[in-house]
Amino acid sequence: QSYLLKPLEYEESLASLLECLKVLEVRRQEHLARFELEQEAKESMTLIHGQFLKYLLEDQVELQPDMIQRVCGFESKNYMFYSIVISNIPRPGSIQGTNMRWKQLAERLVSDVATSLLSHDIRRQILTYYHKSKLYTLTIFEGPDTIRFDTQIKEQVHTILNQLNLQLPTSMYMAMGQPLSQLSDAGISLQLVDKALYKRFSQPGSYLFIAQGLQPSSY
Repeated sequence: QSYLLKPLEYEESLASLLECLKVLEVRRQEHLARFELEQEAKESMTLIHGQFLKYLLEDQVELQPDMIQRVCGFESKNYMFYSIVISNIPRPGSIQGTNMRWKQLAERLVSDVATSLLSHDIRRQILTYYHKSKLYTLTIFEGPDTIRFDTQIKEQVHTILNQLNLQLPTSMYMAMGQPLSQLSDAGISLQLVDKALYKRFSQPGSYLFIAQGLQPSSY
């Protein structure tokens, strides 16, 4: 008798299993759709950030508090920012795929600088813009205005750059500007940091340069 009941139990078990698989498939599709939406939103924001930095470089826009809030997604009474520009100079015999490789390393380096400079509880947003062989970045964060690139951080970054340039078939040069609080100086800061990269012609063997000109208001 129990033997006769087994086909019915198998059918019920199979039906339950199929129903579970159906639920899992629906959830997978929902997760995939959500992931795609998040990726699209991320890509759109990256484009917005890039266009924003392009306008700053071309003096077509001036940084304002309400503008920062929309771009960065957080509100603060004490916005600060600093500029970093990284240039990638190919060497003879550069292999295919180097372009993507240096971009990944450059973005990670910019992120590492922010981690070293800012404590984990400080809100920040890194804006990036690529133009030809350069990466322009503006890191906007919430004060205090006493934050500076000190000798230790400069030495750490210079050491990392030297190590990267030993591994890559290209040369990466990086220029940084000290953190500033005057929002209207953001465009000028990017321009000065960009120009600081030309020091590589007068300082052979150096890969890190600190832009001169604009100084923190508390100096």
